[in-house]
Amino acid sequence: HSPNYTPDTIMASMVVSTIFASIGVSDMFKVYQGRKAHQSYDTWYRLGAAIPQYFGIVNIYCITLLAITRYLAIVKPQYLRKLKESRGPWILLVLNWLLPLIFTIPNVFDTWAGYIYRADMGICTVTYKYKHGAAVASYYFFNAVFASMIPSVVIVWSYFQIYIEVRKSRFRVIKSILKKPRKISRNGVVTSKRRLQTNFIMSQERQMREIALAKTLCIIIITYEISVTPYAIMMIVNFFSFYEVHFVYQSIILLATYVENVANPIIFLLRRQKFGLIS
Repeated sequence: HSPNYTPDTIMASMVVSTIFASIGVSDMFKVYQGRKAHQSYDTWYRLGAAIPQYFGIVNIYCITLLAITRYLAIVKPQYLRKLKESRGPWILLVLNWLLPLIFTIPNVFDTWAGYIYRADMGICTVTYKYKHGAAVASYYFFNAVFASMIPSVVIVWSYFQIYIEVRKSRFRVIKSILKKPRKISRNGVVTSKRRLQTNFIMSQERQMREIALAKTLCIIIITYEISVTPYAIMMIVNFFSFYEVHFVYQSIILLATYVENVANPIIFLLRRQKFGLIS
């Protein structure tokens, strides 16, 4: 297998999930136009509402899986090799697509928390309140922990560990250059001066790759946090407040999360060559 086959597969999953996660946008435009998005709250409509939710969670898990694989490739390459030998990346990718079903299948059949149907607009929302009962509260916390908090922590932790490893690598290179070289003279071809110059050039190239990696990781994390944090805050406010955030504001904040869906594949594709050089 090529070194980048796992990120390439995850990227393909991210692109697919991004496209299907955007399906729900059409319902919002109908509401903005003063039309009712759907006439009835039936199983087929709930299935249509579950599709963008499902692919949205798949997208978050893809970003998380990408962070994990990059962490292993850069910080723990020996573990990544063992994982590849045991088809581990493919198993993780299958789980990446299966686990989000836990959040959506119950809603399709109107069990557990279900969807909150707004009859005046003909749309389903995932806006839950603690006063709706224990089932709704348990689903809210399950969704918040496993579809938002844990992925966010894993993403930030993985990229922070990569940043630390990059710094350590840089210091190791500088230390090796500053170390007094032994004089080697074989027919006058190799000298300590030439060795020092070669090491310095290699360290400069390595440093440029490390800087490119650090910039890419920083862009990905900032984009993710900016697009997702407002939605997470809105969900918390809606859950604990007696009043609900107006639908227009909810829609705008929800649309903002698609920025992350669209931006991350673009960021990775544009900087993939630089991003993968250190792995």
